[in-house]
Amino acid sequence: MMAHRFAGYGVAAVERGLFGLVPVPAVRKALDKAGWTLADIERIEINEAFAAVPIAVMRELS
Repeated sequence: MMAHRFAGYGVAAVERGLFGLVPVPAVRKALDKAGWTLADIERIEINEAFAAVPIAVMRELS
């Protein structure tokens, strides 16, 4: 069983029409609050009904 720890969260907003990319600044804020970088994270879950959002977020964060 994997051990999980809640380390932080981020709340963000984007310009109208870019709603699918709102996880990008939210992830960056959460990482800043936790004092982490993307390299410190093994997995990120984005709970979204359509694949386009996680794909766009992965491209923006990479």
